[in-house]
Amino acid sequence: MESTKKNEVTSEEKKIQDIEDIVTKGAFIDKTQGFIKYKREKSNYRLPEKRILDYDEIYDHQAVFKTLKVQAARCMDCGVPFCQSSAGCPLGNIIPKWNDLVYKSLLERVCPAPCESACVLLLIEPAVTIKNIECAIIEKGFKEGWMVPNPPVSRTKFTVAVIGSGPAGLAAAAQLNKVGHNITVFERNRKAGGLLRYGIPTMKLSQQIIDRRLKLMENEGIKFLTNQHVGKNVPLQQLFTYDAILIAIGSTKPRTLPISGYNLKMSALQWISWKRHKNIRRMESMLMGAKSVTTLELLSKPPESRPSGNLWPQLSRACKIEYGHADVTAKYGEDPRQYNLLPKEFLSDSDGNKKIIKADLVLLALGYLGPETDLLDSLKIKLNLKSNIQTIKGSYCTSVPRIYAAGDCRMGQSLVVNAIAEGRQAARQIDGDLMNESYLAGPGVLFHKGCI
Repeated sequence: MESTKKNEVTSEEKKIQDIEDIVTKGAFIDKTQGFIKYKREKSNYRLPEKRILDYDEIYDHQAVFKTLKVQAARCMDCGVPFCQSSAGCPLGNIIPKWNDLVYKSLLERVCPAPCESACVLLLIEPAVTIKNIECAIIEKGFKEGWMVPNPPVSRTKFTVAVIGSGPAGLAAAAQLNKVGHNITVFERNRKAGGLLRYGIPTMKLSQQIIDRRLKLMENEGIKFLTNQHVGKNVPLQQLFTYDAILIAIGSTKPRTLPISGYNLKMSALQWISWKRHKNIRRMESMLMGAKSVTTLELLSKPPESRPSGNLWPQLSRACKIEYGHADVTAKYGEDPRQYNLLPKEFLSDSDGNKKIIKADLVLLALGYLGPETDLLDSLKIKLNLKSNIQTIKGSYCTSVPRIYAAGDCRMGQSLVVNAIAEGRQAARQIDGDLMNESYLAGPGVLFHKGCI
């Protein structure tokens, strides 16, 4: 009798199995040559007859399970996995082993997947469907009841106020709560979620997905105070009763268009009343029945393939038609975007005016210039030359003691995944300042930090 079986593994090896061996079972899958044998398959859209009944997510994440094992087998287990490098996942997730992602029920749905752009397989074949597999993991977790509250075993004496419940604020709150600090999140809107709830359309990120994650956080001991606008109905004196304050208010100061007619607008209530008496086919977006849709873009059209200066493993800057423009292209036969155009003037509807582009409704999507400054001015927090919150180099400390900043309000507009990385690292610094050391994880590794 042989002393060891052919395929025997140690108990330690069993603890770190590939997700394709855990989530699904069935026919033999050739892991060693998977990237050669199997083709990339992305998530399918939900059936059109179902999508037209709601404004929910357009992808069928449950369908991924049918091909999960095959798609995961396409991972080559690279010696140097660039997908988890600085050019790949900003959170440093150990993607080849499909480790837990701190906000996987939110992030994988809205992340542009820089990990896939950095996938080594992309050099010769389409990348591994990392994003889809992450979606499948979390959906399996909720379906099986594995996602349960995990509150800290004990609490510290320290209290932390987090202003803003967007991705950076939520990530910081989750990390600080994990090590036992008492966390209160202030949100000025009716519901928590920030950019995730109020800045991302439901077709990309369902409100139910946000709610289930927030419910877990509440059950873990994080306190959410909504309809609480710090500096207005929440006095600043109340803030300073906390041991540390994290500002994660995002970048919400809109960029203006300094041309004539920019102020031609009406109040929201006037707009709603006026719209009810108009023929909806002549206006609004294509999904509401618009007669035509035109998008003006100041910059030139990006190339169809990765440009020469945009080398792998960087996130590809090639032209990409997303679902919104794809819908219009399918209906009208052409991309609605017109490039290298800068509007010079908006004209009112007086007689005799000639318009280059007729529009019943003009939507300005010009981006944002930084955080709103009312609160920052009241706290006497300094801004940098880009109108973002200025922090001490190499840290998240602002010009005011005990006040920290993270996310878009500090680094400018960026990806949700970058905001989460900011929130996590700010939490690690806050924890270190309060406890003189921190065992909170850095990007992809366990990092011990001494006193700052």
